[in-house]
Amino acid sequence: MDAQNFLTMSMDELANEISETKKKLSALEQLMKIRQQLGERTTRQIEAKKKAEKRAALKNNRTASTSMPASDTVAESQYGQDFFSEREDY
Repeated sequence: MDAQNFLTMSMDELANEISETKKKLSALEQLMKIRQQLGERTTRQIEAKKKAEKRAALKNNRTASTSMPASDTVAESQYGQDFFSEREDY
């Protein structure tokens, strides 16, 4: 709405314009709330997935370390995971 139209509007037209603007604002606020809720849900889902992956990795590490002799575990922690693959080449 430009200034010329605004100045020539009647009080009823202004009231209707205000009412329509309030409805649009209310709808936008609702959309923003929904968007925020979806963002929070997505964030929680991502965090839950990361935690599950971390638990699975820890579980896999525990099972791998229990099947590996203690001396191998120490060597891997000191020299890296490629320690045994390099040693087998000799």
